[in-house]
Order: sequence, then structure tokens, then C-alpha cells
Amino acid sequence: MAVHRGIRVLLIAALTALVFCLGPFLSWGQALDVSRVIQALGRTGETAPGDVYRVGFPRTDLQVTLDG
Repeated sequence: MAVHRGIRVLLIAALTALVFCLGPFLSWGQALDVSRVIQALGRTGETAPGDVYRVGFPRTDLQVTLDG
């Protein structure tokens, strides 16, 4: 019976690894949905290549002086 348990553990580990490896490939066909990002951040941004959604936030921790 110990052999059957070892095979079962090995099979579960292999299936888990397969799901983690194939996960990114299965989502390639889906378009980027930014509506929830906009809702969470409260501001809009711009879509960049590679399913990147860029949102700018001004920095308030810097004191910058221009021309003097």
C-alpha cells in the first residue's frame, strides 16, 4: 500500500506543477480589463504594449525647483 500512496503523491505533485506551468499560457487569449483597476485606484491611465496599464501618481516627497 505504501507504493500506491507514493504514486498518488507523485501524481498530485505533477498535476499541481502542470497547472502552475500552464496558467500563464491559458490566459493569453484574454484582453486586459482595466475597469476594476480604475475603480480601485480612482483614476485613469493609459494602456501600453504587453498588457501594461500605466497610471501616474505625482510625488509629494520631493521639493524640486526649476530655473532658480
